[in-house]
Amino acid sequence: MQEFIVAAQAAFLLQSQCLVCFSLHYGMKKTMNDRTIAEKLELLDSYKTLSHFSQREAAERLGITRGFLQGLLKNEAAIRAAQPFVKGQA
Repeated sequence: MQEFIVAAQAAFLLQSQCLVCFSLHYGMKKTMNDRTIAEKLELLDSYKTLSHFSQREAAERLGITRGFLQGLLKNEAAIRAAQPFVKGQA
């Protein structure tokens, strides 16, 4: 059951990545869905190197909000599960 949930979350992330980025066209900030899987993975890997900082300090150093960082950490399994699908498309 857990694999199904992770696969469903990965499919949702891929779908959201394929949508046209409406908010970026109008100069708005990037949201969770505006980032590519590769960008999210890079942020997660960078966060791992900043483990001795608090989440607030790490988010500030990464140039993202603390809420965005918490969302990345909450969905880390789904993001990492979507990685092979993205590499397969490239």
